[in-house]
Amino acid sequence: MAHKSVSLLTLVVVTAVFLLFCSKPFYGQGQQTVTATLSGTVTDSTGLTIKGVKVTLTSASVGIHRTYSTESNGIYTFTFLPEDAYTLEVDASGFKHYRQEGITLVGGQTAEQNVRLAVGSTSEIVDVIEQASLLNTDNANISSDISAKQLVDLPLNFRSVISLAVLNSSVSNTAEFQAVGGNGMSGTADQDVSFLNFGGTFFDTAEYLLDGTWDTRADWGGVIYVPSV
Repeated sequence: MAHKSVSLLTLVVVTAVFLLFCSKPFYGQGQQTVTATLSGTVTDSTGLTIKGVKVTLTSASVGIHRTYSTESNGIYTFTFLPEDAYTLEVDASGFKHYRQEGITLVGGQTAEQNVRLAVGSTSEIVDVIEQASLLNTDNANISSDISAKQLVDLPLNFRSVISLAVLNSSVSNTAEFQAVGGNGMSGTADQDVSFLNFGGTFFDTAEYLLDGTWDTRADWGGVIYVPSV
């Protein structure tokens, strides 16, 4: 009877552990890259859309060189773009060549860059030096890019770069109170800083990616590994 009780207890424990890990996906076994999308509409000087225009997007640093022919409504779309600064070029017969450098995209961003062509020869080039505001009309995503200078210049609790996320006005550390009743920004472990709220969300609703690999604890939702500065 004692042997059966031990076996039953072992079965219950194993089942509980199995259910715990099945409640969330295993992220450590796969990789996911957060990419950006850039789209827009090509029009003439009067605002009419132009079909069949060749649109080219390039980035030498990440080896991207893609072309797209605008649809009947003048729309072009580039998807699965790694974070980087891109150059956009547009060629259409009877119009000046359009070129815009320094279009900076970040992971998860859905940006819109409309182009208005000027009548002229394709040998003439219109260089757009200042980047126009990238519109986001598809979703309400909010993203921020923390620079290397900020990592060096700003104070870091526990030398944790994750604490810099609170530089974004939509991010706070109040999730630490929801979890264990303490302020992670003055806690006792570097993982405490990763108890973050994004856009008013509740504790355990955020997940972390590090170089394309999930870096999130399956049991309490905090970060697993805090990279060095």
